Amino acid sequence: MKKQSSVSIAIKRLFSSAKFTFGFALILAFCIIAICAPLLTKYDPFKIFSAPRDLPPSWEHPLGTDTLGRDLFAQLVYGIRASLLVGVISGGIGTILGFAIGLISGYKSGYLGTSITRFIDVFICIPSLPILILITSMLQRTSLIMLCLIIAVFSWPWTARTIRAQVLSLKERDFINLAKCSGMGDLEIIFKEVLPNILPYIFSSFATTIISAMFSEAGLSFIGIGPYEVVTLGKMIAWSQGWSAIIRGMVWWWLPPSLSLVLMFIGFQSINIGLDEIFNPRLKRITGI
Repeated sequence: MKKQSSVSIAIKRLFSSAKFTFGFALILAFCIIAICAPLLTKYDPFKIFSAPRDLPPSWEHPLGTDTLGRDLFAQLVYGIRASLLVGVISGGIGTILGFAIGLISGYKSGYLGTSITRFIDVFICIPSLPILILITSMLQRTSLIMLCLIIAVFSWPWTARTIRAQVLSLKERDFINLAKCSGMGDLEIIFKEVLPNILPYIFSSFATTIISAMFSEAGLSFIGIGPYEVVTLGKMIAWSQGWSAIIRGMVWWWLPPSLSLVLMFIGFQSINIGLDEIFNPRLKRITGI
């Protein structure tokens, strides 16, 4: 009988959770929409008066048009792409920073570990949203990449705290002490012994950071200080608010971007819950996964 590889076993274990499978399928659907955006619409989301103004949904314009005659379906698919891009870039940078800082503060004891821990605590106490608003408002022009970097700077502390807690727990285990006694160096222990045991927490933190980054961008775009060169879901909501779409009963304008953000939140949160069910020993005993 052919032995299964560790990768296939890990994949099978992941998709044994209904919540993870649901969340993964939901996010995959949004990723496909984002990748295929140019194939899904022929309209430019920025081009004004490309169609009659304030049209309700139709075959030609599935979500209608806005007050400037822009196709709302084009704005939605390109907005999903831009919002996911902000989430992935900001979340990726924030997770890498949080992982590195949390790993060092948890593995290294003494003055270095204590100093880094205090640094993490200070960043957690800082109200990030007002500072994000202040920084972006001071910039003459905020590009998508610049916004991603600014959000990433404030998105790493909770990841660092989570990783630090896990590393502190792991480094007291017998297999770590055995590795030290066998002559393994710190880097070898980190990559061979510590890293495989905290990968689920890294993935979970990554999903959480993506959600946080997307909502941060939506909040900044809603108050008019988001990126200028792209359409995002937050910018769509801001435009609908600016043109009083809710009062005018133009549900097709504000509901799709709002619902997309909510569904992506549900998708990433389901992935988080699924990962917790799979890798949390207490939940594994309850769910039987």
